[in-house]
Amino acid sequence: MLDGLVSEALANSKDLRIAAARVDQYQATMVTTRAPLFPAIGYTGNAGRERPSEQLVGPGNDDVRDIASAGFTAYWELDVWGRVRNLTAAANADWRASEADRRAAVLAVVGPSRRATSRCCRWTTSSTRRSAHSKSVARRWPCSRSATRGE
Repeated sequence: MLDGLVSEALANSKDLRIAAARVDQYQATMVTTRAPLFPAIGYTGNAGRERPSEQLVGPGNDDVRDIASAGFTAYWELDVWGRVRNLTAAANADWRASEADRRAAVLAVVGPSRRATSRCCRWTTSSTRRSAHSKSVARRWPCSRSATRGE
């Protein structure tokens, strides 16, 4: 019963969704800041046809040229002064802090729901506190229903 309530609280928590999105965001930032430490390669290509303007070469010149070009690029930033390493370390610290914030959000959701449920179950099972209020609580909390029926 308690696990179901905690699972429902975790699944429906907007704060947890926000915290998880921040963890993903900071993790992506960390990956992006590390990228210059590794070589980057690329290529380009272009193809087309070209006909000179009649104003330049005169009328009647139907000379059409095929044009093609290709290129290759390679880039690697040498981190001589440690700029990329420092940015990566800062991004890693941000990522770890956001993960700690996510864990704190989980505890903030799980703690009160576990406490409220355990208080409710302990309170309704007490034989000295059978009152109209405990019956109204029993209607709201599934664990207290079984306790008030003596199960």
